[in-house]
Amino acid sequence: MDLLRAVIVGADGTPYSDGLFFFDISFPVEYPSVPPEVHYHAGGLDINPNLYSNGYVCLSLLGTWSGSHNENWQPSFSNVLQVLLSIQALILNEKPYFNEPGYEDFKGTPEGEIESLEYNEEIFLLSLKTMDYSMRRPPKHFKDFVKDHFHSRAKDIMVTCKAYMSGAQVGCLVKGGIQDLNRGAKSCSPNFTGSLPAHMDMLVKAFTKLGVKGL
Repeated sequence: MDLLRAVIVGADGTPYSDGLFFFDISFPVEYPSVPPEVHYHAGGLDINPNLYSNGYVCLSLLGTWSGSHNENWQPSFSNVLQVLLSIQALILNEKPYFNEPGYEDFKGTPEGEIESLEYNEEIFLLSLKTMDYSMRRPPKHFKDFVKDHFHSRAKDIMVTCKAYMSGAQVGCLVKGGIQDLNRGAKSCSPNFTGSLPAHMDMLVKAFTKLGVKGL
């Protein structure tokens, strides 16, 4: 069975922005007649309804979740790149709360959007813990990649944290610490802003240990 390790960088405008998310991909002897098997480096954290703390990945393309025919693995044209793009776009998205089965029905409703915002706050804190975990225990062969990534993104990450402390919604596009007001004006919850400073201190220590300066 062949093995591949891949990393996805969290996209801007999501609670996963600038985070690193590692996946081990194995190819059964029947591949490509059957989909590859994918394991997420979770570090024991539940950062998404489709990414379990034990590393299990729920995705119809992998056959680990129900889906329509077009969403399932198609041996004639499905590939690993498609799997990774699906994880980034469908799982590590801007509103992961609605990935939970049955919750999509509440998308766009006042109640659903409030729950989604609160969930994003929880996920952002877990994403910061995932960053710390990646720096403390980088996957084999990715130590230099992790170091270079956080050297280049550390200041942006701290700017994002400070913007959220100032009231910007988690998941809003933040540039230079300014909230994109088109995404809504609801400030972060007191519980979130009360917990965030400790997570920021955790990251500053990790960044400093990594050799990042000027924070």
